[in-house]
This record gives sequence, C-alpha cells and structure tokens, in this order.
Amino acid sequence: MPGSGKTTLGGLLSRYFQVAFTDLDDYVYSQTRLHAHEWIKNFGVEEFRAKESACLEHFMNNQYGPFILSVGGGTVLSKKNRELLLNQSLCIYLSVPENILWERISSQNTQRPLINNKREKLSELLEYRKPFYMQAHLIFENYHPQIEDAFQNLIQHIENKIN
Repeated sequence: MPGSGKTTLGGLLSRYFQVAFTDLDDYVYSQTRLHAHEWIKNFGVEEFRAKESACLEHFMNNQYGPFILSVGGGTVLSKKNRELLLNQSLCIYLSVPENILWERISSQNTQRPLINNKREKLSELLEYRKPFYMQAHLIFENYHPQIEDAFQNLIQHIENKIN
C-alpha cells in the first residue's frame, strides 16, 4: 500500500544486506519514461498494470545475485506477478494500520490517482488488496513511528525467517 514504507525500508535493507535496491515504479519509468500516475492518467489502470507486469518479469528474469525490490501495492493483484514474486523471492508485506497509512499519504505531496486524496478510496483499496498481500512469506506489522525502530524490527523478522 502507498505509505507503508516500501521504498524507505527497501533502501535501508539494501544497505544492510549490501545488495542492490530497485523500486519497480522507478524501473517502469526507466523503461518507459512515464511515471505511474502518468500511465494511469494517459492510458488507464489496465495499461499501466500490463506494462508493470512486463517490467516486473523482465527485471526478475535479468537479475543476477540477491537484490531488494519494492513493488507497488497493485502489483500483486495479477496472479502471474504473485507467482513470479512468491517463487523467486522472499515476499514481505509491510502491514500498516489504515489510519497511519492515511496520515502518511495525506502529508505527502505525491500523486496517487487510485486514492485521489480520499480516505474512503484508501479503505476500499486496502480491503480489496489485503487477501493478496496476506499471501506473502512474511507479514511485518509496520506501525512504528520511527523508521529506525521499524527497520531494526524488520531485520529481526527477516533473520528469523531465513535462519
């Protein structure tokens, strides 16, 4: 979900584990020169999801060695994407209470066309997507107000999962 800390925690994890970090939205942009909100505005959500899926498959099939990949909240809606991620990686769902998500999103100056600055849209997205998110290998409750606390706690969860 937007505001869950994917990009921030992903970057911290990549430094900790000394591996590359990529945000899938940034990768889509590098391949197409359009940001997610531009794709959605110009071509619609379905076209964006198709391009996102193609980029995910390309990325996953062309990586050598370990890496951290942050994917957008809607990436896992595709069964093919879920299978690719679940079979080729350790998937972590950063679960954040809705009120905290809203607090984070509403304080950011970013374009989120699927939410459109409406809390009820966030609620609908979260309710619809949560069953897909819950298929992750690791569910991490990210309610920590300090990013360093969240990061340290996440490291413990990951190390417990892989050891």
